Amino acid sequence: MRVPPPRARRAGPGDWGGGRLVLGFLIAPAPSALLFGLAASRSLMPADRAEAVLPLSLLALVVHGYLPLLVVGLPLFHASRTSAIVRNPFTLMLAGGLIAAFPAMAIATWAAIGPDRQGDGAPPLAVLSGLLGALSGLVFWAVAFWSPRRPMSRAGR
Repeated sequence: MRVPPPRARRAGPGDWGGGRLVLGFLIAPAPSALLFGLAASRSLMPADRAEAVLPLSLLALVVHGYLPLLVVGLPLFHASRTSAIVRNPFTLMLAGGLIAAFPAMAIATWAAIGPDRQGDGAPPLAVLSGLLGALSGLVFWAVAFWSPRRPMSRAGR
């Protein structure tokens, strides 16, 4: 008896964890990265350079939002997606804070050891970035996992 060759199966939305998971990954970095960009542009730019706020906010969206998500967040989520702790909002807030603080700490380290050694304002920006990253983790949990039909105490499980 001859066995037919396996047919290629198309990837569907269920392969990515559903539409809410993908939407969570797309939406979660945006609010905190844009707030970080606004805070950084407010502290770094003079008042007469208001036109630089939008480009700096979009740069922060890429550098402090989607780049760490792609480099660290997605592989970390993929490695631990079968664990129940991934659906816990506090775990996601901790991971979001650490992932978001990583680029800011790298910039702070670079500014501190660079030739100009002007890294004085970088640690507060790294803390702000970490707090806003925790906000991103909470937004990700709310979009990807939270359901208003379940009680809040059971929603993270």
